[in-house]
Amino acid sequence: MFQTKFPRGFRAGLGPVNLGGWDAAGPVKGQKREFYLSLWVEIVGADFENQKFGTKMGFLHWGPAQPRFISQGIWLLKNNRAVQGVESSWRMTFYQEFLGFPGMRNRILHQNRSPAALMTAGRWHHWEVVAVKNTVGQANGVFDWWIDGAQIMSYSDVVWVTPADTTGFTQWKWNPTWGGEGGVRTRDDYMLIDHVYLSGPPQTSVETSPR
Repeated sequence: MFQTKFPRGFRAGLGPVNLGGWDAAGPVKGQKREFYLSLWVEIVGADFENQKFGTKMGFLHWGPAQPRFISQGIWLLKNNRAVQGVESSWRMTFYQEFLGFPGMRNRILHQNRSPAALMTAGRWHHWEVVAVKNTVGQANGVFDWWIDGAQIMSYSDVVWVTPADTTGFTQWKWNPTWGGEGGVRTRDDYMLIDHVYLSGPPQTSVETSPR
């Protein structure tokens, strides 16, 4: 079990811990063409002080092979009120961020299977996530997410890789970040994670496309 403390006085946009990993074995530097994530997470106590944007509860990285590009996915404890404050239940989003990729825009994946605020403080929740790379040049990638066995998201039109960069999934990271810009925490809060499991078939060859 791993505990994260969000201390009083902590400023927005920072993460108090950084834990990550991946299976680096394989012929293409550990890249996966698809992956499965299972973890247990608890927001300790009766409630949690959320930043006005939300709290980032882990990151997924795919690519890039070129250093001027940035691509990452963010599991976000969404703040529906858009103001800093104490809450006890939340909806979730998954945020795709592309910086430097020609023609690519960031995308927010919302709960499209269940609108329920299934993340609640004071108890353990089981997350399961499946992601599958898209075919280069097509929007046919997959992102599915379950909380406690209830599916909250199912997308089959996701773009993960592009002709500019075909690198597959490369890292999961627990770097829980308290929102974006603006705000200072007024209290201590804690999160726990346990039984983190990652698996997936390797990418066996590097896809190529005209640069």
